[in-house]
Amino acid sequence: MFKGFQDTSALQQFHGFPNVNMQQATSAYGFSGVTFWLDAAYGLNTQTNLGAVSRWQARVGGAIFLQTTAGNQPRLILNDVNYNNLPSVESVDNGRRMTSTIGARINNQFTIACITKVNTDSLRNFIVADINANAIFDGGTNAGVNGCGYFDGTSGIILQGTTETTNPRIKILTNNNVIVNGLLENTGAINRNVELNQIFGASVSNPYIGTIAEIILYNYNMTSDEAIALSNNINQKYAIY
Repeated sequence: MFKGFQDTSALQQFHGFPNVNMQQATSAYGFSGVTFWLDAAYGLNTQTNLGAVSRWQARVGGAIFLQTTAGNQPRLILNDVNYNNLPSVESVDNGRRMTSTIGARINNQFTIACITKVNTDSLRNFIVADINANAIFDGGTNAGVNGCGYFDGTSGIILQGTTETTNPRIKILTNNNVIVNGLLENTGAINRNVELNQIFGASVSNPYIGTIAEIILYNYNMTSDEAIALSNNINQKYAIY
């Protein structure tokens, strides 16, 4: 019998096909229940600094985000100083966006972690639903829109943070908490069942102009203490605060 495939450690070290997800990970940063994980260090069609990103495969969840129009493609920042010299994907203007046939399914119990930086001072939606305006947003320094939160096209802003800034931040949104850079900023209630499958705000009037390092969806509602611990674990990698 050919024994090359019996050594699982060797399989984990194989890097010949960077766009193929051979590892079905269900945990990230010390917490299980991961159903979606988009990572700028994984699944891109390019590894060239400022190279155009036409394809971005999620590490977990099966989503493949695409943009076939060259003028609408975001770009890779290979060593982003905002994220401890780790990679990010940047939308440099309001025409850059990517879409997947499947995305991050938010059900009635969820926690979503986003490591992002907004470049402008107005309401920006960095991951949105295909048909309506359900979106995770960052308000930057926009007056009247405080920090990051969840937006519903029917009822408006459901839950939002309190800090307005364009700086890079680790944002954790649960069903009833907003945690930013390890601090609880707000409490409320989110009860949604929607699939977010466009990044950089493709289907809403306020597209995201900024960078995304990672977006991770967990399939349960973390307590505020758990979410703060998650933020701190992520920060060990990115050194944001």
